[in-house]
Amino acid sequence: MIKTICLCFAWLFYFSATAQNWTKEQISKANTAIAISFLTKEEIETILYINLCRLYPQEFAEKEIKPYFGTLKYGDYVKKSSYRKSLFRHLKLTKSVAVLVFDQTQYEYAKCFSKEQGESGQIGHKRIQGKQGFDGECCSYGMETGKDIAIQLL
Repeated sequence: MIKTICLCFAWLFYFSATAQNWTKEQISKANTAIAISFLTKEEIETILYINLCRLYPQEFAEKEIKPYFGTLKYGDYVKKSSYRKSLFRHLKLTKSVAVLVFDQTQYEYAKCFSKEQGESGQIGHKRIQGKQGFDGECCSYGMETGKDIAIQLL
């Protein structure tokens, strides 16, 4: 129990520094995966940013998409992207929806699929073998931070 509480405080500190444009209340509401100890920092952060977008789409457009031009790794490759512009316009018209909540079964399907893709060198959505189940996954390739992953998926 104490380990979980310490982990939560550590993650809250990390995310408060990471998502500086958001209030503590907004981060707390969006951070539905924070107490899941086996998730990576990037997985938790991805869920946080997707939930911020789901809860506050207009604010997300202004705070995260408008100033976003790419990643440290790949440079400003989306600066003039029609996808970025389209996402910004779409989010400005989007209403708030419920947050994502963690689902162990879906996580296991996704991990299996990720491992399969990594080992085969395949990309895309076609499962070769492994656990069968819901196959509506979103795939991210090459991103290193949860924010970059979330924005790539969006």
